[in-house]
Amino acid sequence: MCRSGCGLVHSPPDVKSSCRYRLHTWFVSGTIPFWQIIPLLERVFCSCLYIFVSDGRQPRYGEDRGDELRIRPFPKSDRRSVSKRLGRLTFSYLLYGHSCYNKLCVYSLSRGRSMLAYLKDFLLNLFFILFPIVFYPHLLKIERKPFVFNLLVFLLFSVTLICTMSFPVEINGMIFDFRIIPLIVGSILGGIYVTIFLFIDLIVYRYLQGAPNPLMYSFSVIPSVLLLLYYLKYCKPSTVYQKIVSAVGVGFLARLLILITYYLATNNIVSLFTNNFASTLFLIVIQSICCGLYIWAAEYFRANFYIQQQLQHSEKIKIISDIAASVAHEIRNPLTSVRGFIQLLGSGDLNQEKKTYYQKICLEELDRAQKIISDYLSLAKPDPENNEIIELEQELQYASNILNSYANYQNIEINITIKDRDLFIYGDKFKLRQAIINIGKNAIEAMTEDGLLELELVKLKKSAVLIVKDNGIGMSLEQINRLGTPYYSTKDKGTGLGTMVSFSIIRKMQGTIEVHSEKWKGTTFTIAFPLHGDH
Repeated sequence: MCRSGCGLVHSPPDVKSSCRYRLHTWFVSGTIPFWQIIPLLERVFCSCLYIFVSDGRQPRYGEDRGDELRIRPFPKSDRRSVSKRLGRLTFSYLLYGHSCYNKLCVYSLSRGRSMLAYLKDFLLNLFFILFPIVFYPHLLKIERKPFVFNLLVFLLFSVTLICTMSFPVEINGMIFDFRIIPLIVGSILGGIYVTIFLFIDLIVYRYLQGAPNPLMYSFSVIPSVLLLLYYLKYCKPSTVYQKIVSAVGVGFLARLLILITYYLATNNIVSLFTNNFASTLFLIVIQSICCGLYIWAAEYFRANFYIQQQLQHSEKIKIISDIAASVAHEIRNPLTSVRGFIQLLGSGDLNQEKKTYYQKICLEELDRAQKIISDYLSLAKPDPENNEIIELEQELQYASNILNSYANYQNIEINITIKDRDLFIYGDKFKLRQAIINIGKNAIEAMTEDGLLELELVKLKKSAVLIVKDNGIGMSLEQINRLGTPYYSTKDKGTGLGTMVSFSIIRKMQGTIEVHSEKWKGTTFTIAFPLHGDH
């Protein structure tokens, strides 16, 4: 074993441990040990990075590059199969990757930068670029407010733009940054005004950095701005595939226009095509592909968000349709009573006291029918999507009134216990009602006649705890563990989506839910919400 002047340790070749022997063994056996996958991918990545940073070309098959490994042709008998040809080609690339891996270490140390420094710069920029996508699903909730949505999109991508410009990547003596990715993606997601302000942000921050030719650079971005404005105004891609392809194309053209216009404005266009133009073009292509991948991720989150919204709406409609029959039954009872008393009022032998009493009963029954209808209509109306301070006792009484009709229809009794009053939480009260009603409805359906549904509200430390308890058929431990997953239900015609939506609503309001159940004895749902700080 010897040590060279660059500090790398070189081992004498060993047949059993050589890269060629191991790769040949893997190809013959058809398997790759899992502990060798990471080093293999590392060397392939390093070979690609070395080709990019060292202006080197890849050797042809069978060509000798001096100190590199000589790749010898396989026997002619192996050329009969297409699979063996592909394997031989892959074999050559991997052998070259092994050589490039060693040369990259020497090259990096000779330039004063280690391999870790290159990876650190790339990973840091990757973190900056992916920063806005973390918050994008939350921004979709306020997409109906265009001003606030566009403002937040601008702020997120403006921060990413500044960070990518502040921490560029230096490769082969040239400095690159990834400013075009947040610039293009933020413009596509935010619209025309966000595009204009992002380009203003780009020009101003570049001037503050002290970069040369600020006026020339400001002039060079005008074609790209016009290209993006034209795309946003007249090009309306409908499918995800069209959006991805258009994002790649717009990103590539915008970056290339800025580059060519800037070199033309500085009378230095010849140096653009003579000084590592292939590397620059390769980087532009990579950045354009990243723009397309970014738009794909944004569209994925958008589709997932709207699917969840539709799922919640469909489950709400299902609850309304299930309760409709019980509401009709509850309305029929007071109407029947009113009809009977009106008939009695029509008889001529009633004194004034009885008439007054019958009128009072009729009005009470009509008020009860009106309250049932009002509660049902308030449940069926669209959600305003507003977070506010919620009084749990009031919402529990509301849910009980809705469930009472359904419980009477099933001969189930509902008992409410309020141990602590003035318990306030923060969230969407309409979605909270949907969650409580859905859990209570499932509890009613799990019981036979003469069952008992208990609703209890209590304060426990800094949490408001809502307990929903029934004496139904109960669930096993396996059923409890699968509760809340899509398309799993203990009911014959159930889908499990209602419970999943209820759990999702509770978690979005920073709540927790625990389920305790025992077969043929009943189930208890314990729902805890953090109390609102102002109360």
